[in-house]
Amino acid sequence: MGRIFLLCICVAAGGSIHCGSDRDRDRSSDVVDPSNSELALVAPLPGGEAMAFAWIEPGRFLMGTLESEVGRREDEGPQHEVMLSEGFYMGAHEVTQGQWIAVMETVPWLGEDFMQLGPDHPAVYISWQDTQDFIRTLNNAAGDSLYRLPSEAEWEYVARAGGNQRWFFGDDVEQLTSHAWYRDNAWDQGLRYAQPVGGKSPSAWGIHDLYGNVSEWCQDYYGPYNSDVKIDPQGAVAGANRSVRGGAFNSRVRSVRSADRSASGPGYRRNFNIGFRIVRRK
Repeated sequence: MGRIFLLCICVAAGGSIHCGSDRDRDRSSDVVDPSNSELALVAPLPGGEAMAFAWIEPGRFLMGTLESEVGRREDEGPQHEVMLSEGFYMGAHEVTQGQWIAVMETVPWLGEDFMQLGPDHPAVYISWQDTQDFIRTLNNAAGDSLYRLPSEAEWEYVARAGGNQRWFFGDDVEQLTSHAWYRDNAWDQGLRYAQPVGGKSPSAWGIHDLYGNVSEWCQDYYGPYNSDVKIDPQGAVAGANRSVRGGAFNSRVRSVRSADRSASGPGYRRNFNIGFRIVRRK
């Protein structure tokens, strides 16, 4: 299910994911130039599906927000410098129902509220622990520890795409509807379920639906920030909740910003608006 859509991502993304020959990459750069990015990767999955990834260069950025940012919440500060020392592949889309069914052979969302069935709709009603089962299945099939959830730092780094404003496209809220399914153009319009992935414009780094559609599990325990410079941070060392990012189709504007944070218990799977995307090491 959904195989043609997934295998044609490189064409449908309007060139934001490059499908040509390898190019030399300057790893000293702090900001990725998409025209100098490595090839996208379309990886086969168990069960016959495929998943598209975009290459993300290593670099540094300012994580969190200053008090002056519109919509800022207290847990977004203090803003601090983060360095990611290694590049990685980021899923170009949220994991879909078709991909989940192919890999796990289960349908957790069947019969649930605020759902529309379809192979290209995001997989939801999935706990953080469920994501670990999905990832474990992929890694077992690959015979290597290739896949995992992104850290919060990786997620925000990708969401910012080299910028430091509310969204990767800048600070103009009028542009949000072109890049995200959120309360104004989904829930309040009667679309009370996640939309097919890839329906909105991607970031310059070739990633779709970072804002809205469904919120996304991250690997980290949810915890407070401090002002220290960090290299490859992994979040809090323990906690009751796991971090969630991005906002969803029922979220207001302030909850679909690059820096907005939320959390949920790792065993809780009654979330109709939380899904996930995965990363892959090179």
